[in-house]
Amino acid sequence: MIPIPVSWWVCAGLVAALGVQQIHIHQLDSRWDKHLLADAKKVEEHNENVRAIERDWAKKLEKADEQYADDIDSMRADIASSSLAADGLRDELAKYRKRAACAPAAPGSKDQPGGDPIGVLADLLTRADARAEVYAATADARRATAAVCEAKYDAVSSEGAGIAGGRSDGAGGVPPVK
Repeated sequence: MIPIPVSWWVCAGLVAALGVQQIHIHQLDSRWDKHLLADAKKVEEHNENVRAIERDWAKKLEKADEQYADDIDSMRADIASSSLAADGLRDELAKYRKRAACAPAAPGSKDQPGGDPIGVLADLLTRADARAEVYAATADARRATAAVCEAKYDAVSSEGAGIAGGRSDGAGGVPPVK
């Protein structure tokens, strides 16, 4: 037999070791690929859950906006009807003022300040009514705005608070990524 130099044996051993190492690396790559695929599936499931929560939020916010629009329309209709009623009362008050102006004056009434008590009362009530309309309209608008704000807050905070808070530990309806 022909003697084989030691360096060849060393080279053959190194090639065998590299071959075994290559097989081991391939097995690790295969396991790592499975792990990455499983992680990708979990992330995709988590993202789908977050998108579902966001869609639910959008529906609730849209519903709150529609409710706000309905409240505003109702408020405007109430203001219009109350303005018509107030106009009727103002017309009636004007008739009383005309009658009072045509009635014989009480002795000495022209010499006294505020000699036309019905006129003074009419002016007072007209100004109070106008002021009350402004206050009522402002209060109704602010109530409707506060109601929609509260509805939007409730829609966002009732579930999915983990998204708003940047957490993914399962708090607030957002499932954690495992």
